[in-house]
Amino acid sequence: MRDSGEFTGSYSNQIALLYVYLPLIREEVYNYVSLWNTHSIRYQRNRPHLPHGKPIVLYFTPPPGVPDYGVQPPHTLLQELQESVRSWGMLKDFLSIAEQQFFLHAVIDPDEYLPGVTMQWCKRALEEVGISGSISFGQTQPELPDIATHRIAYLYLRQAISHHHASGTSPVVSLSSKPSGALSWQLPEAPAVELDIDHEIHDMAPEYVPVIDMIEAGGED
Repeated sequence: MRDSGEFTGSYSNQIALLYVYLPLIREEVYNYVSLWNTHSIRYQRNRPHLPHGKPIVLYFTPPPGVPDYGVQPPHTLLQELQESVRSWGMLKDFLSIAEQQFFLHAVIDPDEYLPGVTMQWCKRALEEVGISGSISFGQTQPELPDIATHRIAYLYLRQAISHHHASGTSPVVSLSSKPSGALSWQLPEAPAVELDIDHEIHDMAPEYVPVIDMIEAGGED
């Protein structure tokens, strides 16, 4: 997608990519994990010391004689680690001190990849052009049977998000906030290169481009 110009790293590209493709990637990973964990490992006569059976069964109900190498960490250590990430996901720049204290105990969803407001906005935006429900890799639209629905959805969403940002209207469509805390859990790494999230907001076409035209033109915004 980057080589073809369909992903530039801009703000709208990131949101559209996460909304359309992360559920698909998760489904593929979950299916692979499920398939592997439930497949049968056959017994090998020339290597009888190797385990055989289904991995998920072997993990939860190992046969007699298998040592348990699990270690229960100290409760105080778990408390310290939990304390360092209590504010994970909170938009502190937009909360007062009192609100920050109130939300410290809020349950943060570790599986979140986009804020709920952004998810709902993207869902409605796609429904307006006839794309509703979950999207699969093999899915196509009746009017464009030769083009995958996920590609149409991605190209349309990134343009729609770009124009929404330019309009300045509500709601704010954004990425999830970066996790905070736990900086002392590992050695510091080299600083990451920041993406120019304002790239597309200040340089965009004045009108919508039909999806089919975007595809034929190589997917440029």
